Amino acid sequence: MTRCPERPVVTDAAAALHRRARVVDLHAHPSLKTALFGLRWEHCHRPGSAFNPLSLRCDLPKLVAGGVNVLCSAVYVPERGLLDDCFPLRIAVPAFPPIRRLIEGDPSRRAIEVLDDFERIVAATPAVDGVRAVIARSPADVERETAAGRLAIVHTLEGGHHLAGDAANVARFHARGVAMLTLAHFYPNGIAPPVDGVPPAHKHLGCFRGPKDLGATLTPLGHEVVEEMLRLGMLVDLTHCTPPARAAVLERAGTRRPLVMSHVGAGSINPNPMNPTPDEVRRIADTGGVIGVIAMGYWLTGGGGRGGRGGREEGQRGREEGQRGREEDGVGAMVATMRALADQGGIDVVALGTDFDGFTDPPDDLPDPASLPRLTEALLAAGFSEPDVEKILGSNAMRALSEGWSVSG
Repeated sequence: MTRCPERPVVTDAAAALHRRARVVDLHAHPSLKTALFGLRWEHCHRPGSAFNPLSLRCDLPKLVAGGVNVLCSAVYVPERGLLDDCFPLRIAVPAFPPIRRLIEGDPSRRAIEVLDDFERIVAATPAVDGVRAVIARSPADVERETAAGRLAIVHTLEGGHHLAGDAANVARFHARGVAMLTLAHFYPNGIAPPVDGVPPAHKHLGCFRGPKDLGATLTPLGHEVVEEMLRLGMLVDLTHCTPPARAAVLERAGTRRPLVMSHVGAGSINPNPMNPTPDEVRRIADTGGVIGVIAMGYWLTGGGGRGGRGGREEGQRGREEGQRGREEDGVGAMVATMRALADQGGIDVVALGTDFDGFTDPPDDLPDPASLPRLTEALLAAGFSEPDVEKILGSNAMRALSEGWSVSG
């Protein structure tokens, strides 16, 4: 097994706090990379500093090195709309049978296959530095496994297309141990309309350039799905939904269960439709829900180092501007976003949702889970108290899981 570097060097106070805290990542995608590309979760991968969607950032060695206690592992079966939207992908997919099978099959069945496959991987993976990973199928499992020093993997789904147009599939996935469903994703799915979820710099070869109807709202099927999730106890994730769809869910749900936005920025800093407005932050807080801050500069500030690696500017000036952008869009931007959310909804609404391995481009100073102690250090340096940092790192998310996820129905 390939070993990762040790945790980054941080202050003694930050290191001690990070060890003491329960660290919860509300949204990451290790199973996407194992399912699409057959990458080995037990190996420590080194993606490098360039945008590299074919590598794995959220492998077990780096999770252990970063002190992660709970990982909400988001299953994503690529949407059929990708084939219509991306001509190069439509040409390339037939040459890759595993990818073709995922995209062209029934998404609900393929999602179960991905769940099954990742569970086998987790069960077969030996401990790293004495830490084993296990699948948690209830909040009680999460509490028990983390108390025993194990890494709890919690299943989630990203995108209502996994329901294949049938609200009855909510109960099937719930029974299978899925704790949370992100209603929308890249394309309309008959449940919740999406915002534009792809940064301009990642819209290669003409893909993802279709218009989005930001005035569209939750469909009748969407209302049925949300009601079933609330009844059973599956967390409703509003990430990727249009503002009207978010409003419809907030109105329907009231305060019956916590609502979540698992991997976003703050609309007050970056008024992108992806991000919650201050009023939405307050309303999510009123449900007892949480908002996970993403590790990606574009959603945090609208930047993301467009002049540096992966950027389009030419010459030394562009490279220098890009490097400054990368620095501004890193851990400091995450901390500023967390401060804004806390100011708007209270400290109990703030959480972490990195979106590692979701074909994202994380900042240079937080490229993977092993670097998470840097976030703890930065939060302390920004004046957050130790109890508040513990809430941000995980106890807020643990509360939302406990109150919003039920296995009793």
